[in-house]
Amino acid sequence: MIGVGHIAAWMRRRREGRRRFNPYIAGTPVFDGQLFFGRESATRRALTGLESGHLRVTGERRIGKTSFLHHLRGVLASQEGGRQVFPVFVDLESVTAPGPLHALLEETVESLGVPGHLRAGLGLDAIDRRYGTADFTRDLRRVLDELHARAGRPSRLVYLIDEADALVDPPGLGEQWLASLMNGWSDEVRVVLAGVKRDGRGRLQALDEIELTPLTKEAGEALVRQPVAGVFDYEAGAVARILERGRLRPYLIQRLCIRSIERVRAEGRTVVRESDVDSEAGP
Repeated sequence: MIGVGHIAAWMRRRREGRRRFNPYIAGTPVFDGQLFFGRESATRRALTGLESGHLRVTGERRIGKTSFLHHLRGVLASQEGGRQVFPVFVDLESVTAPGPLHALLEETVESLGVPGHLRAGLGLDAIDRRYGTADFTRDLRRVLDELHARAGRPSRLVYLIDEADALVDPPGLGEQWLASLMNGWSDEVRVVLAGVKRDGRGRLQALDEIELTPLTKEAGEALVRQPVAGVFDYEAGAVARILERGRLRPYLIQRLCIRSIERVRAEGRTVVRESDVDSEAGP
């Protein structure tokens, strides 16, 4: 039989956990698949599109392009079937000398755990000269051969490149990048570019496009309710108000949820009311 003391201790622990619990994410990418909602259609389109070619992911600022790339990386890595996929996420925003092609190869080596003996034979340490297309092509060939041997079956390297606006500024650079990434690799390499400007030209314009749009109401409600299910709840009016004020944008929805949960926690409640949402300054 459970004693009163045990019940009281359990309730204290639950209250303490509730005081700290606020799982929503705003301002940083979503890495946890349990907190990622509403991109099933875009994911299916990406998987289908990658079978035949390269892709670009577009959408307004803070619509979730980076989070989508991380989600896609997880889906690709867990795929089963005849071909093994090795996804590599690269953020171009932080790229510095000796250049973006060097950054791509370096991230590939680190992310996929390329053996040390192979890494030593690559040109990544030659920082006294420019790391160009010929270097990248030679080194990527060696890495691909190692991945094929590791998988023991057909394999594919998929680059998920964030902040890819750098590819079209200055004009012409995107063409050089894409030639290095997309030419001569057949089915071995695929590229997903996120954030590419809509006015891109040439090869960039020709890429199959997946546009991330605001969430559906159903996905927005799931984003509000599911992360805190069993700990906090929302009145129907509160959910409707969050979706209205958040304009079905994931970032704005989660900002409103963070503030609303902080308010009910501070007051020792477990249900978010519509007034809790309206009491906060607009996003």
